[in-house]
Amino acid sequence: MLKYSSKYILKYKLSFITLIIFSILDAILLALTPYISSKLIDSLVNIPSKKVIYSFVIIYFGIAMFQLLSQYVQIVNQTRLIANASMELNKDMIKHMQKLPLEFFSDKDLAYYNQRIYSDSSAVISFSVNTVLQLITNIIATSLTLYIVVKTNSYICLLFFIAIIIYSFQYKLTKKNLYVTNNELKEKQSEFYSILFEQLSNIKLIKIFNIFNIFDLKLKNSFERLYSTILKTQRVAFTFKSSQTILTAVVRIVLLIIGGFQFLEGNMTIGTLSVLLSYFSSVIASATSFIELGQGYITNLVSFNRLKELIIIEEEPNGNISLNEINTIKLEEITYGYKNKVLIENLNVNFEKGKIYCIHGHNGIGKTTLINVLLGLHHNYKGNVLINDSIDLKTLDKYHFREKACSYATQTALLFNDTFYTNLTLNKKSFDRNYLKKFIKDFGLINKFKLDSIISMNGKNISGGEMQKISLIRSFIDDKDILIYDEPTSYLDINSKAYFLEYLSKIKESKKSIIIIITHDDDLKQISDELIDLETFKWTKLYS
Repeated sequence: MLKYSSKYILKYKLSFITLIIFSILDAILLALTPYISSKLIDSLVNIPSKKVIYSFVIIYFGIAMFQLLSQYVQIVNQTRLIANASMELNKDMIKHMQKLPLEFFSDKDLAYYNQRIYSDSSAVISFSVNTVLQLITNIIATSLTLYIVVKTNSYICLLFFIAIIIYSFQYKLTKKNLYVTNNELKEKQSEFYSILFEQLSNIKLIKIFNIFNIFDLKLKNSFERLYSTILKTQRVAFTFKSSQTILTAVVRIVLLIIGGFQFLEGNMTIGTLSVLLSYFSSVIASATSFIELGQGYITNLVSFNRLKELIIIEEEPNGNISLNEINTIKLEEITYGYKNKVLIENLNVNFEKGKIYCIHGHNGIGKTTLINVLLGLHHNYKGNVLINDSIDLKTLDKYHFREKACSYATQTALLFNDTFYTNLTLNKKSFDRNYLKKFIKDFGLINKFKLDSIISMNGKNISGGEMQKISLIRSFIDDKDILIYDEPTSYLDINSKAYFLEYLSKIKESKKSIIIIITHDDDLKQISDELIDLETFKWTKLYS
């Protein structure tokens, strides 16, 4: 886990190195402060003097000021480091997820995965940073402390070592239970957050069908499962902590007896006894910190393993050939389906520039899946998709192919929370702004939106017709080799539909693009060159 996290942490070396330096200085002060206190006590016992008090006051004040400065520097740099490194890991995980096959997401709860990735990324980076700092601090402080204790009383030092060994053995006995319960807790938390997200994401459904009670019951049941797991986790943690507390009390009593007898016999000063008791607390705190690191490792190993579960999922296949122009697409003996059900079998179709192709058939027949095959989004098919007569689609860099050659106007535009302009252009630079203004005007949007008007996520603040117009304008300004439209007129008013048909005919005449339309609209069928009726293909046969 630490090795994996290091590539993100080391991107911010200055903050990391600053943290390490100040952690080392803090560790040294932590070990020396009790020793200084013991010298003050012995000095006051042997030579009572205000001068001694003033000297130690100055020393303590200097230590306090440095610790204050150190804490500020560490908090600032630690916050900066963890926040930025976590974000880098989170971004890489999201990028990986974005390149998984589209089929992976068909039955997945995306709210669950978002929450899971965010929380696990933060947990792994935070633990890794804190672990390195605590290891450095504890090793230096404990080593320096034990050195001072050995010089003071070797028998007491032996007692310290015995306590550390028992602590370690105790941790080994309980670590499996700690891992299992923490793993279960994280899963139940992710499940609960997903159910919680549903309470508002499905608000329209809840209101229309008046099913408040169903969603309330789902939330209640999910919370009960989470609450039960929380209690179970706390019981395991309490058992571990309470055994630590008992051990600490026993060792402290033994130390007090040994030190007290030696003080009474004149073999130990009151300052030495005081520093040994203080150092015992420091050693126990360090041992506890080491054990908590182990406990934290178990807890965060769950997060790391959950990230690895996603990392090892193979990304969608992608080729490396980039084409400057697409002239033809040929489907040869294409068979494809969904969840082992064949939708289309042995489909043979040729697409070429300067023609309009209309795909129709009843809902569920596989029209959208066919488009996904053409776009390289669907990989579970048999047969060949040949570009420019000879190049297999599977060998293309499909991200480059879709970006440079394809424009897909979905029935419901894919919109995000940003400006009207950004949703139209998707931040593309290479387009004619005059054409953009013309399309906005011709589709009747000029008086409804300013370029900086905000469109909400999924276009919730605009109408279906306006969403569809945005989708169509995107395709027009792209000037791509392949234009794909999914029910492009379903929400259009009469004037906008007429304009769309007219402009589509102009594109056809220019022979610059292959035009593919999924539609039930007879007007679109009339301007098409070829009709592809998917009803004629078998779709019930199972894959062999």
